Amino acid sequence: MLAQRRRAIAAGTEPLLCRAAADALPGLRGPDPVCESPPNMGPLKLPLLAASKSLRRSRKAGAARMDAG
Repeated sequence: MLAQRRRAIAAGTEPLLCRAAADALPGLRGPDPVCESPPNMGPLKLPLLAASKSLRRSRKAGAARMDAG
């Protein structure tokens, strides 16, 4: 499976994560549904990844309240 994915990435047929973000946020969608970052900026970072730390903290705080409660 990993070798198959590497071949797809090399061939340029691998679907990018930002394609889902472009579908979810219409303002990000251009003529081509695949987002490509400019070469000098590196890979795009999605806000979705930043929210996971906040969600973990929230769950942890909720668990602490349940234990104290």
